[in-house]
Amino acid sequence: MLRRGVVRCSSVAASALLNGANYTAYQAKQARALADTTARYTELNTTKQQLDEQAQKYPDRHAWGIFAYLVAQNAVLFQWTYYQFDWNLVEPITYLLGYSVTWLCTLVYFAFGKEFTYDSLREHLTSRRRDALYAASDFDIRKFRAVEARRARLAAQQEREKE
Repeated sequence: MLRRGVVRCSSVAASALLNGANYTAYQAKQARALADTTARYTELNTTKQQLDEQAQKYPDRHAWGIFAYLVAQNAVLFQWTYYQFDWNLVEPITYLLGYSVTWLCTLVYFAFGKEFTYDSLREHLTSRRRDALYAASDFDIRKFRAVEARRARLAAQQEREKE
């Protein structure tokens, strides 16, 4: 809502109203602001990329843990089936192990609203680890997004003024 007597105009129109010396000072101020914002963005982006790389490695350890569990489970079931017991005893155990995975997947679906797949597990572990790393290193993602938006806004404004 515009107040009486207030005229809104674009930055290009405003720059046309400025005289030469004021316009040069304005451009220098905008260039400094863009340079400062870009430097701050580069610093924050470097930190963010390092934290994101660490977060991406975290699910791999869980994947190896799941693989080790499955190898150990198969080794135990093989030992029980062929050396210690008989298939008649081990068969219900394998049935219960397999069916418990179905119940676990159903529970995960109802708890998180996502299917239990390795991709969704990886995504969940990565985002949880990323949030923990951001908190541990005092990295504020909202501040990063604000600096990123300000940098884009200043760069776009500078491009418009060059035209």
